[in-house]
Amino acid sequence: MDFLLESIVLPLISVLFCLGFSFFLGLNGLKRPPNLGFAIGMFGLALQESSGVMFDFAPDLVHSFFWGKALFFGEILMGGGWLIFSMTFARVDKAAVFRKRLPLLMLYFLVLLSFLVVPLFEPSSLVAPKLNRLFVNRAGMAFFVLYLAVLVFVLMNLEQTFRASSGMVRYQIKYLILGVGSILGLEVYRAGQVLLFSSVIIDSMPLYSAALIICYFMILFAVIQYRLLNVDLFVSRYVVYKSVTLLAVGGYLALVGLL
Repeated sequence: MDFLLESIVLPLISVLFCLGFSFFLGLNGLKRPPNLGFAIGMFGLALQESSGVMFDFAPDLVHSFFWGKALFFGEILMGGGWLIFSMTFARVDKAAVFRKRLPLLMLYFLVLLSFLVVPLFEPSSLVAPKLNRLFVNRAGMAFFVLYLAVLVFVLMNLEQTFRASSGMVRYQIKYLILGVGSILGLEVYRAGQVLLFSSVIIDSMPLYSAALIICYFMILFAVIQYRLLNVDLFVSRYVVYKSVTLLAVGGYLALVGLL
């Protein structure tokens, strides 16, 4: 029973939360760029978690390969979705910002999706999946370097948005940004662990899911209480020069490298 709770139940609850958020925002209009980005990010997170569980229970090489690739695809969707969300959330002219950033988004998906057509795993991960680790090769490591860079960029965008707000608007958006930022912070930690150990640690998924569920409640509170995603702010790009995100992530990676 404890094994079932740790391996399946918590990830399943997390996946249901993600799919619920995606469905809710779909009903509220995917034509709005922040809604679209949020829905894609949550769907990617659901795919990532469910793929990790399925990889852990994969009966053979073919299924291990499939679910390993699906996990990477989920992370690509996550990065792209949160990229869209962070660049358009609370912007005055969301549609114009989205159109302006569309070439960057297309480049992101083109580059990261190209990784799916090359080998990303060490053979030991697929032959013996019960090791509960998905060992990545050099291409897989390169993927996570780029993925980590995108996550940092997204966190910086969210930090700029929060800094640009004030008064009641800041109070209203803080739980949403805190919830999404915490999800991204967990992803930064996971990506750092992959770069450190050259593997995705599958058996850490339940703990990851439990932390995510806490983040979902913060997001849920913000969306229900204040009906966000339609706030308008002017966000200055010069905030990046005083970014706490760069300092925090840089410090974390330096510490990981020293340890």
